[in-house]
Amino acid sequence: MVVADNKLNTHPTLDFTTSVYLNPSGNVFNVRLTSASKAPALLTIVNNAGNTVYSTRINAGAFYQLGQHLKPGIYYINIQQGTQSKTMKVVKQ
Repeated sequence: MVVADNKLNTHPTLDFTTSVYLNPSGNVFNVRLTSASKAPALLTIVNNAGNTVYSTRINAGAFYQLGQHLKPGIYYINIQQGTQSKTMKVVKQ
């Protein structure tokens, strides 16, 4: 949470952007992190039951292909850099 001008902002602006495509995918998900920070980020994939099925460190500007070993289902890709994070829902067909 961010408090600015004595107002609670529960949707702060992130210092990084992410893209995930093809979604849904029958094979892999392409992930890219764009950030001014050189700090590595933690990427975690969680299944619909809440279990972590994959975790790795990624760098801004690099392109990653993930999920080739995932079974069909709904997953959540979370990227955390510093104190900020973003979660994206993906579907493996």
